[in-house]
Amino acid sequence: MNENPNNELEEATTVQLFSLLAEGLCPFVFDKLRSSLGNDNWQLFVSSPPPWSIEYSLKVILDRWFAIFSDSCLANIMLTSLGKGKEVFSWIYARRMDFLRGKNLSSTQIQLLNQVVKEILIAIRSPFAGVLQTNSAQDFVVSGTENFREEEAMEVDKVMFPSESVGETAILGKEDIWLNWKTKPLIVLDGANIAWKHGKNQKFSPLGIVLAFEFFSQRQFDCVCFLPETYWQPLSTETSVWSHLITWRDNNRLILTPANDYDDSYILYYAQTHGGLIVSNDQFLDHIEQTSVDWHKRKWAKWLSRCRVTFVFGENEFIPNPSFHVTAACEYIDE
Repeated sequence: MNENPNNELEEATTVQLFSLLAEGLCPFVFDKLRSSLGNDNWQLFVSSPPPWSIEYSLKVILDRWFAIFSDSCLANIMLTSLGKGKEVFSWIYARRMDFLRGKNLSSTQIQLLNQVVKEILIAIRSPFAGVLQTNSAQDFVVSGTENFREEEAMEVDKVMFPSESVGETAILGKEDIWLNWKTKPLIVLDGANIAWKHGKNQKFSPLGIVLAFEFFSQRQFDCVCFLPETYWQPLSTETSVWSHLITWRDNNRLILTPANDYDDSYILYYAQTHGGLIVSNDQFLDHIEQTSVDWHKRKWAKWLSRCRVTFVFGENEFIPNPSFHVTAACEYIDE
């Protein structure tokens, strides 16, 4: 225990602030998941229904940062010494787990925790934010504050999200070839192919595009998607899904191809001229056959064999081919 009275006061304040955060953050995270993924889909992206602990809420934020929370008010949370957005939340989660395990935090760390938690409560417009205009820990009155034990903190670390399941090869973790890639080539998504695959080849499902975007964005890849404009129907019932596509279109990350044009030509040209990888189950055989010169055909066939990433969907989880030859692709792109 800290013998410094000031540190003790700061630590008491930290306990109370985290109690307030637990009350305010869970509803915020739940609302963002539901509004972004839809009432029928959000439950597929968490391992249990709310209410959630502060630790679980923080893990959801980190796991779904690029797809959901990077466009929220949380992205503006900044501390000079920590960075901004996700870096801040990664730091909070690590310090929070240290705090639960009873590890001594420095006075600076405690002060930073208190500062950033206050900033979060204000940003999410928590009803508890008004309590923050106080000067001592005695001013915080919160009922039901939990006393965490070390074994409980360890259980939080074991929480697995769908995109972290070690049961699938191409998931966040040591076996994830995409996460551990040092070179990050551009990812070019065949939007129509991906959406039809997610719809089990029976319907066009734009959620498939969102899941593919999310997968690669979480792993720090730049993505661009090509989609025939005939599929552009943002007034459909899946408004939460289309809102993502509209944002990506406005940011030139989703490119609509003319209705009467051959979208495969745009995809192949863009990927090859930008040193990218195509994500598609289309073998592009018709494009190869349209090439009149034999050596051009062989060149296209070789390029596609090295630089085309196939994929499947497991429930609502995008899984690129775990046997994709990463090294061969990078070497071929660099040639």
